[in-house]
Amino acid sequence: MKIARKDNHEVDFSTLNLGDVFKADGGDVFKDDGDIFMVIEEVESKKGGIYSAVNMETGKLAIFYTGEKVVPLQAELIVN
Repeated sequence: MKIARKDNHEVDFSTLNLGDVFKADGGDVFKDDGDIFMVIEEVESKKGGIYSAVNMETGKLAIFYTGEKVVPLQAELIVN
């Protein structure tokens, strides 16, 4: 898989749509600056946690909140 980054400006996470790809701004200790995520439909874990995104490189689920700043990205999936 190739990942080409063309960073944009920060926006509120709540402005993104399902399937949108973005990077974390690094303001959270659990989300490294530059990690790439995709917005997913909210999923509740067995322990009651809510997840709203998936890390595109690790597959781990993450939560992003309304008001949290992220950088939207244009992403391309190439299947060989």
